[in-house]
Amino acid sequence: MLPKKLEKGDTIGVIAPSNPITEKSMPDINNSIKLFEENGYKVTLGKYALNNEYGYSASPKTKAKDINEMFENKNIKMIFCANGGFNSNSTFDYIDYELIRQNPKIICGFSDSTSLLNVIHEKTGLITFHGPTFKSLTTWETDYGFKETMKRFEKMSLELGTSEDEYLTVAEGKGIGKLVGGNLSLISRMVCGKYSVDFKNKILFIEDLGLESPPGLICNYLYYMKQNGVFDEISGIWVRKL
Repeated sequence: MLPKKLEKGDTIGVIAPSNPITEKSMPDINNSIKLFEENGYKVTLGKYALNNEYGYSASPKTKAKDINEMFENKNIKMIFCANGGFNSNSTFDYIDYELIRQNPKIICGFSDSTSLLNVIHEKTGLITFHGPTFKSLTTWETDYGFKETMKRFEKMSLELGTSEDEYLTVAEGKGIGKLVGGNLSLISRMVCGKYSVDFKNKILFIEDLGLESPPGLICNYLYYMKQNGVFDEISGIWVRKL
C-alpha cells in the first residue's frame, strides 16, 4: 500500500513516539518547521508531542493517540517522527491499525522509530519510510539529507543518493524482495513474539551507530538473528555503514 506523494501546501504532522520534544530540542524543531514553511509546506505538532508525564516520554496511550489522530486527520498528508528515543514499542497495543489501513500516509523516522515503522507495515501493508527524524533535518552540516528526503516524498523517486555516493558489494548476487529493517538494535528485537516481522524472502536493511553499539553488541544482535533463522529466510541484505 503506497501513500500519496507530497504536494506544495500540504500539512505535515509531527509526533513524538519515543523521546518527547523538550525545551532543549525546540530550537531544532523550530528550524525544521521554518525549513518546511520556506519550501511551501505547513507543519503541525501532535497534541501530545511535548508531553513528558513519565520524565522520559509521554505515556504509551497518549503517544498512540497522537499516532492515531494524525492518520485520522484528513488535513495531514505526512507524519514525521520528531526524534529518536527508547520506547516507541510501548505504543503498539494502542495503535488503531485498521484506521491506518483506511488512511494511508507517509510516515518517516529512524533510530527507535524503526520498530514503529516495521510494526505498522507488518500490520497494515502500508509502505513506511526509514529516513530522517524531523529534528535531524536541520542539525546536519549540509542540506543533503533534506534534499534526498524530499526527492522521495515529492517525486516518489527511487534513485539512491547522487553519482558521488559509493557502495560496496560484499557478496555478488541478485535478490528480489520487499525491504524491511532499519536500526539493528531495534529490528533484532522483532525476530519473534506478538509484534515480530516476517523476514521470509525480504531484503533486510540494517544500520546502527558505532557510538551507541560497540562491536561486541553488534555481534550479539547479529547472532541472535542468525540463531533465530533470519539469515536463512531473507533474499538479500543491505548494510548502511555509519
